[in-house]
Amino acid sequence: MEIMHPYISTNFLNEYQKVVKLKTNLKIFTYSRINDKDLTLLQKIGVKNVSTSLIGNNEQIIMRQALKIINWAQKNNIKLRLSIENSFQIDKDIICRVCKKICKHKVVSHICFADSNGCATPEIVGIFFQHIHNSIMKKIPIEFHFHNDQGLAAANFYTVYKLAKKTHRDILFAVSVSGMGERNGILSYGDVLSVVSVSEEKDTKKRYRINFYKDLLSLIFPLKASFNRDPLSPSAFGHVAASHIKRVIENNKFQTVKPKSFGFIPNYVIGELFSADALIEISRKYFGLEISSKKAKDISTRVRNSFSMQDKDLTISELETIVRSGL
Repeated sequence: MEIMHPYISTNFLNEYQKVVKLKTNLKIFTYSRINDKDLTLLQKIGVKNVSTSLIGNNEQIIMRQALKIINWAQKNNIKLRLSIENSFQIDKDIICRVCKKICKHKVVSHICFADSNGCATPEIVGIFFQHIHNSIMKKIPIEFHFHNDQGLAAANFYTVYKLAKKTHRDILFAVSVSGMGERNGILSYGDVLSVVSVSEEKDTKKRYRINFYKDLLSLIFPLKASFNRDPLSPSAFGHVAASHIKRVIENNKFQTVKPKSFGFIPNYVIGELFSADALIEISRKYFGLEISSKKAKDISTRVRNSFSMQDKDLTISELETIVRSGL
């Protein structure tokens, strides 16, 4: 189970404390940037498993990040989940060389290949899997993280699932309830259970308590909720993570399907995950303001804490009022 850094907001801290107190068999990984301050905070509260992202398409850049957090983990007895962002857009030979180097370190629990842009297709995934399977020892767990921008998250899962069975390799998949996640969401429990139950109905019922799935949804969504999995729904172009917002504004990354082609514009969710990086980019583009890093950190902290108290995302105009009053 991956949970967000507890110090993002008071809400996250409260939820984190609740989750770690639960007596379950879950192995909990806490997400963190490769940032000395963030990692030190996790260390203080006794986190033992950390998840982080390696960003870049250059072998040296990726390895520099990996070695920094691996060295930190070795010194502090921490297990790591390392996610290589945009894996399916990076040269496969680079991915394989990076993985071989990373796998040598015992602190690495598993490596995740993230379809961050949602650009992967079953054909791409199938070829990628064969390269990875042939390059990485079976004892090293690997994970796949599929986004649903093209409506292909379930198809991509099915492709890897069948190949994993054929090669007798254990695979981890990143899933969420009802596919909740960035933009049009990620692979959902519904995707996984529906695919598996069709081909292996008896085994699925034996392994999972699927008769309680409806109760799980009712528990998490007490009010009637509708999730639109249409790749061209308005929610498909909403950006929540601060790093995504920053890169959408900077160079149109994380927009595999172009919203303007269909009459949409990107929507930035200004709430619990908002950060200084996103604030600087929005202020520059939409408000014509240059904000210092220190000022941006102060204002973004106010925004996150405001969300924790009101449980309401801000609009761009409301954010502009806060920014201008804080200068």
